[in-house]
Amino acid sequence: MLAAFTLYLPTMVAILLLVAAFLFMAMLLPVKVTIAVVVITVVIGFVVKVVARMVTGEDPTVTEALKAVFVALLFNAIAAAAMAKLTGGSLSGPATLVTWVVTFVAFSFGFVVMLKATLKQSAVISLVSSPIAALILFAAVKV
Repeated sequence: MLAAFTLYLPTMVAILLLVAAFLFMAMLLPVKVTIAVVVITVVIGFVVKVVARMVTGEDPTVTEALKAVFVALLFNAIAAAAMAKLTGGSLSGPATLVTWVVTFVAFSFGFVVMLKATLKQSAVISLVSSPIAALILFAAVKV
């Protein structure tokens, strides 16, 4: 029983944080913007789902893909904060390259944890879905 609980604990925490973030956003933003953010989020989840299906052969749901993106962003933020602390906020020299590599690996580990993919598959998912998601966000901002 305890093993099942610890297995689903990261998923439960991710869902609670997503719900809290949505409620916070819905209270602050106009309804039109809130709906646009929800639609964009679902589209990004669908993109990650399709890319993950093509790369891993598994078929995650859009919800699983969104949780994977959320956890990947969380890992990325933690890694970026740690690297900023270690490098003293330096944005020049080898520290920049190391920081990029560490944050990319941390982002990929989010897909490893949530989508049960290998690190190589997760890196491919990250490399393919991130530019597509960035284009979707850029297009939404320009509209």
